[in-house]
Amino acid sequence: MKLYYILASAIVLMLSSCGLLQSNQNALLHKAGDLHAKWHIVSIDNKSVDKKVNGKEPIFSFDLAKNEYNAITGCNNLMGGFELKAPNKLKFSLGISTMMACDNMDVERGLSKILPSVASYKISNDTLSFFDSKKALKAQFKLKKEDKSALLQGKWELDYIGLTNKSLDHLFTSKKPTLEFNPKELTLVGNGGCNNYSGTYTIDAHKLKFGAIASTKMACPAMEGEAAYFRNLERITSFSVDADKLTLITDDIAILRFKKVK
Repeated sequence: MKLYYILASAIVLMLSSCGLLQSNQNALLHKAGDLHAKWHIVSIDNKSVDKKVNGKEPIFSFDLAKNEYNAITGCNNLMGGFELKAPNKLKFSLGISTMMACDNMDVERGLSKILPSVASYKISNDTLSFFDSKKALKAQFKLKKEDKSALLQGKWELDYIGLTNKSLDHLFTSKKPTLEFNPKELTLVGNGGCNNYSGTYTIDAHKLKFGAIASTKMACPAMEGEAAYFRNLERITSFSVDADKLTLITDDIAILRFKKVK
């Protein structure tokens, strides 16, 4: 009996520890969505960067939907991939660049030098910092404030759903969910594949969060898919628009994708 209580206590302690670790990890991963924005390049290797280089604004941007970055250096654009393997851990892969020669190529050379050494990042208020494996500061950026609300305007139809082991066509056999934004009112309406719904949202640059969703209460064959769709809407932290494609992201994972139909 004594052994039973010891084992039971150990299991409870282990589960509690796992739950705490998972909670802490989720809290840290939530910050990954904050990367999905455009950032002014402020300094590289503790050297200040001018607001304009060769007449262009130096900008570094992340696309969490594609796990890609793009840097406007004032001369050539640098493009490549990145990985988020653990909370606040960041790894870049050098990709491609245009091949122009410019009077001032300091930003381009600086980024090409430091990106392979970046191991982690930190976001404090509107400042993003890159660090190497020894915690040495490698670069700093300032958030570029943009109004992205107009990008959402229009009607969108779902063409991908994540966080489920079933395909879109299996979940929605007759009609697919739709989503329509009203940027002036910050409201939305749509159909979940069965029921009509409405709600509100908040937007800040690429950050996006949905308020409570209200829907009608009809019963349909697509109820399983509709429930998964509404659950995913509640998780959204940011978005990306590329031509007629809208991707909704939770932390660093694309879980809903739409095509524009109107």
